[in-house]
Amino acid sequence: MAAGVNGFAARSGWPGLEGGLRRDAFENRMQPLITTILSGHIPPAQCEALKTPGGESPVERWQARGLVEADPRAGLWLTASGAWFAGNLIAELTGQGPQRVYQT
Repeated sequence: MAAGVNGFAARSGWPGLEGGLRRDAFENRMQPLITTILSGHIPPAQCEALKTPGGESPVERWQARGLVEADPRAGLWLTASGAWFAGNLIAELTGQGPQRVYQT
């Protein structure tokens, strides 16, 4: 049976569309955080999700460097600089880029 016919590819563990990708469990956990960063607003629940088990959060670093600022209603907004470096924020979270790329 040809791949992609009647959903065969997707049921066989292959991407359903040619060129499609599958995400692993880590990528699935990160997707909501990535989406909120790309939207420019990080709601309070997502701010909590950014914390590591040790209680560290990149949010304090981002605020100190002027990449995010508090939203008077709730959560955080990306500043103009934060929006410019949104890809770097995401890379920092996912470990796909240099860690602590915002050190002075």
